[in-house]
Amino acid sequence: MPARAPEHFYGGQAVIEGVMMRGRRDWAIAVRRPDHTIHLESHAIRSIAERHPWLAKPGLRGVLALGQALSIGVRALTVSANQSVKEEEQLSSRQMGLSVTSSSSGRTSGFVCCVIT
Repeated sequence: MPARAPEHFYGGQAVIEGVMMRGRRDWAIAVRRPDHTIHLESHAIRSIAERHPWLAKPGLRGVLALGQALSIGVRALTVSANQSVKEEEQLSSRQMGLSVTSSSSGRTSGFVCCVIT
């Protein structure tokens, strides 16, 4: 029986003017800037389940994985949004936080209204 090739887990998503790729331990993003150069960035994934093993139980692991995927996705979209526009048009971290908070609260309110009625 031939030796099994090691399993690799990679995924990704399209971002504004680029792509984000995720591996088991790291994620990276490549974005085209307005001057046609490419901005590359990579980050380590620090899983809370590695620091607290009891969170790696099957029931909690999926919820944590979803939260982590959403967090990485939002961070990647933030990087791509800021890199794909001219420097004077970039949003500060405070502006980005207010934008995400207001849109999240609006979606939550809409969801609650739909569920109640």
